[in-house]
Amino acid sequence: MNETNSRKKVPISPQLSSADQVAEEVVRRLYSGRYVAGQKLIEADLVEELHVSRGTIREALRRLSAEGVVSLTLHRGAYIRAFSKNDVQNILNVIEVLLGLAARTAAKKTHSARDKKQLEAYLLAILEPQKNYYDVVRVQNAFYRFLISSSENEELERVLPSLNFHFLRPAYLVHSPRVYPERLKEFELIATAVLSGDAKRAEQTARNHVIAIARSLRELPDEAFSGSTGITKT
Repeated sequence: MNETNSRKKVPISPQLSSADQVAEEVVRRLYSGRYVAGQKLIEADLVEELHVSRGTIREALRRLSAEGVVSLTLHRGAYIRAFSKNDVQNILNVIEVLLGLAARTAAKKTHSARDKKQLEAYLLAILEPQKNYYDVVRVQNAFYRFLISSSENEELERVLPSLNFHFLRPAYLVHSPRVYPERLKEFELIATAVLSGDAKRAEQTARNHVIAIARSLRELPDEAFSGSTGITKT
C-alpha cells in the first residue's frame, strides 16, 4: 500500500477550531496508544487529519511543549516526550512536595459551600467508572487542578501544570489493574482532609499519594517507560 492510500485511511477527527482543541486531541491519542513516547508528530499529517491550519498546529505543539508532553527540537520537529524510569522518579520527588503544598493551602482556603461542592464533584467523577484511560486521567487532573487553583499560589499554578502526569501513562497502563483501587482511596483521603480544613493531614495525604505512585513505579521494568506499552497503534 502506498503512502497516499494509507493516509486516506487515517480516521479523521471532528472539526477542531483552536490550538487548545488540537492539543487535547494529541493528548487523547497519546492516552489511547495511537501515539507513543519518542514518536514524531508530522505537521502535514496533523493538518490533514484535524482540518486546521499549520499555524494552529504549531501553536498547539508549542503549548504541549510547555506542558512537557512534546519535545520541540530545532530542525527535527516535534516528538512525544519520552521519560526514563529515573526521569519519572525525579519528577515525582518534586511533585510530592508541590502537591502537598497545594493540598495544605487548599485546606486553609476551601471554605465556601461552592468550593466544597466543586471538590466533592471532582471526587465523585474520579470514583465513577470511566470508559477509557484518557477519561481516567482527565478527571484526576481536574482534581489536581482544583487543589492548585484553590491554593491561590501563582507560582504553584505556573510550575505544577508543567509537571503534569502525562509521563505516567505507560506505567499506569501496565500497573493500574492492581493498584487503581488504592489510588481511589488516596483521592478520598485527600478530599476529606481538604474539606475538613485539616491542612497538615491534607498535605500528608497528598504526599503519601505521590509516594505510593513512585513506589508502584519502582517495581516496574525499565521497558515500561520506553513507550512500548503493548498497545497497537492505529
